[in-house]
Amino acid sequence: MGIVPGLTTINTKKRKKTFKKNVAHEKWLMQMGAHPSQRIKKTGINSIPSYKTRETLPTSDKIMSIDPYQGLSPAEKIAATREVQLGQMYNKGGLQVMSKQDDITKGRRRD
Repeated sequence: MGIVPGLTTINTKKRKKTFKKNVAHEKWLMQMGAHPSQRIKKTGINSIPSYKTRETLPTSDKIMSIDPYQGLSPAEKIAATREVQLGQMYNKGGLQVMSKQDDITKGRRRD
């Protein structure tokens, strides 16, 4: 098969296109005041507005423990915890606090 002129891949050099200025268009731009030499360069005119509604509230860095038996003596705490037990109340559920009457060997809680 022969080489078709203009469709060969031998010459891969890229050439710049020549640019001709349109004098009539440049003149018209000058009359309209839109020529690049007449435009004023404005930088930084757009500012982002502040959407802040209020200042943040003061926070505390204290971490306090949650003790449901606060104010009880150690003997009273032990007596209160003996009335409950941890167990799985429902199948495939997490551990929950149950009373001693609940049967933890079964898969479901008895009502």
